[in-house]
Amino acid sequence: MTPLLLTWLANNMVGHVKRAVSTAALLSFANFGGIAASYAFQSKDEPRYLTGYTALVSVLVVTWCLTWVYFLGLRWENKKRDQGKLEYLRAVASEQELADLHVFLCKSVTDGSLISGIHCD
Repeated sequence: MTPLLLTWLANNMVGHVKRAVSTAALLSFANFGGIAASYAFQSKDEPRYLTGYTALVSVLVVTWCLTWVYFLGLRWENKKRDQGKLEYLRAVASEQELADLHVFLCKSVTDGSLISGIHCD
């Protein structure tokens, strides 16, 4: 599951600072799961390991809920962008400042569709 979440998160983060911090946070929490598992699955609970499986399913439910919150947040933000409510970000002078505000849309010369990119002429 972690490679899928890592890829999805990295593809939806624009700007190297946001991408680096979000990737580090995801990997930190994913690695923390290994530590927590050693305390959740204890030999005193064998053979059913009810405590461990309860903790595992709880974390999966929380992850599923947070994934949906993130997905809905992205849809909401894209809808705002499509309605033109983020146009004020284009007035920012520096591309470096825009990198973490992620509104890089340019008109394509050939077909007029919107293309995402940093260098818009």
